[in-house]
Amino acid sequence: MLTSFEQMDSFYAIEAHRTKLQKTMGFSDLQTVNTWIDSAGVKPFKDEFIRDYLVNHQTDPDADYQKVTNLLGVNQLMKFTSYGNLTSLDKTGWSKEKHWVRFVSQMGLYAKEHLTAWKAPREDDMEMWFWHGYEVVRFLKAEYTNDHAMENGA
Repeated sequence: MLTSFEQMDSFYAIEAHRTKLQKTMGFSDLQTVNTWIDSAGVKPFKDEFIRDYLVNHQTDPDADYQKVTNLLGVNQLMKFTSYGNLTSLDKTGWSKEKHWVRFVSQMGLYAKEHLTAWKAPREDDMEMWFWHGYEVVRFLKAEYTNDHAMENGA
């Protein structure tokens, strides 16, 4: 069971990460971050990541950034041309890194095609695009894990 101090520490860590997203990704304020996370530019991909990976792996460590970037190839991010099927794609045997790559590529493709609150880096700055996406996944994982730990009285 989390003590009240552990719950506070976890809450403040998540809020610090939310603030980091705001400052590094060009959002005007924290409410804009929250609205963007619940928007069509993130939510369907967040829901897919939670359903297909995080539900069963919430206590796993974060995916290694270098392994994830190597798997995708940062210069390949903007070559994605479709979202694929969000509900019936067979992900049997997928590694943790592949799930993370899927989220980042979906988020990047959406931002490339639509005007969003995220002030995405120039299209030729793939490393920054990918780092932003990776940090969003880390934040969503921490938030989900914390919310479920508190719900389950862990």
